Amino acid sequence: MGGSGQVRATAENEQTLIRALPSRLTRTPARDTAAQGQAKGKAQVVGAGILHDPVELSRRVNRVFSAVEPEMSREAGLAVITGLLAGSGHVPTAQWWDNLLDGVPNSVRRPEVLDTLARWLDVDARYFTHTDRERDDRIEAELDLYRALREIHARLMDDGIQGGREVTARRIQELTAILHKHYPTPRR
Repeated sequence: MGGSGQVRATAENEQTLIRALPSRLTRTPARDTAAQGQAKGKAQVVGAGILHDPVELSRRVNRVFSAVEPEMSREAGLAVITGLLAGSGHVPTAQWWDNLLDGVPNSVRRPEVLDTLARWLDVDARYFTHTDRERDDRIEAELDLYRALREIHARLMDDGIQGGREVTARRIQELTAILHKHYPTPRR
């Protein structure tokens, strides 16, 4: 008897924590953006190949940049990429950086610069240079998950602060256990 009550309480806790997950996990902003672009008659990336569209490159760079470095300003991003490219022969300017982020045609898109940007943002460099629907969808999904987990963490902390209670290690461990239950870590 006591065991089934404990199981029920655990299931209720799990459902409460799952409800805290944002509904964004079921929607992908990338697909919404692509649908909007198609509705406006803009060329979209289809299949696999070399990425030529500066607007699509801009969308991808901005998407990764905002997921990985959400608090970083454009100016701070330029400072980082300038430092990373020091000695490479390419000295980024504010105009170049703005052109890249704004999707301006004919902006400098040298592969070594995009490779450096990809290493900094920890994404497959081919995401910035080539199209591959399967890889691109996986990266977009990873970015959605990364952002959702950051939002859950922020919401968990805010709920604790606004509710006048401290977020306990136990509450965080419960959420972590739920994630591990549904997405177990492979044994090595």
